[in-house]
Amino acid sequence: MTNFEPMGRDLGVNLVRRAYATPAFHRLLPWPVALATVRVRAARLWNVPALREHAYESMAFVLGALADDREIEAAARRWVFETVKRDELTWRPWQTTRFPVEGAETLRHLALAKRGAIVSFIHHGQYGGTFGSLARQGVHCNVAVLPLFFEAWKPGYDGLRDRRHIKTVTMGGTTIFSAKSCFDHMCDLLAGGGHVGIASDLPGSAPMTVLGRRVSAASGAARLALETGAPIVPVTAHRHGEALQALVVGTPIEPAGKDLPALQQAIADAHEPALRAWPEGLMEPLERWHLVVDAEASAA
Repeated sequence: MTNFEPMGRDLGVNLVRRAYATPAFHRLLPWPVALATVRVRAARLWNVPALREHAYESMAFVLGALADDREIEAAARRWVFETVKRDELTWRPWQTTRFPVEGAETLRHLALAKRGAIVSFIHHGQYGGTFGSLARQGVHCNVAVLPLFFEAWKPGYDGLRDRRHIKTVTMGGTTIFSAKSCFDHMCDLLAGGGHVGIASDLPGSAPMTVLGRRVSAASGAARLALETGAPIVPVTAHRHGEALQALVVGTPIEPAGKDLPALQQAIADAHEPALRAWPEGLMEPLERWHLVVDAEASAA
């Protein structure tokens, strides 16, 4: 989760934010009003030099050398808006777990065939509502989440928001488990015909090309597919309506005849069109992948 506005020391500000961090408050706040509030917050944050620089660097990484300064700055402004909007939507599971889903029958058919699938997602858009939205389409998933969500909650606003995020993820019966040392558990779930959700944009050492850059990323989904024979099914986020989104279940990537690098690249290729169409929707891209071009050049 990302938050540009940490709890301050002013008691009045903290009390207001604690009231803001309640589902009841957001149920009383119509979406058009909430969206207007997001725009105001984003405009205020854009005036903070450190945040503005971070937003610019984030979009420069995503857009690459083909974008000029004006295009990067425009995307950076939108990225701040999307970050604040993601925070607002964390408190609105009645919206985020009802995203339209295209292609859900792909996962339903695999489940009926008692064949487990690796559901590959990216921290893109309001990703927290992905599995609740799939659950409404009759698709149940078991999702690996960061170990910190099983530890003591953070104090203040951050902890309250993290709790809401996890409650959103688990809506509809989604099961979560710690991503730490979970490979064997995921293999067992897949062998039993279960669907396993795993993020494909976490830091790691497996190289791939995405958004025109050679980067390294975690290879969990590819390794799982090779170990179990389960297909990798990408689920991508796309803008839909006024500042909301829709989900698209992609074509299964079968591991047969592929090695780990080929599978890793196939995952990147499956997600790239959605990222290119909505670059500002990518959460903290500087934390997602690490550039490996320099290392490869040195080796050469």
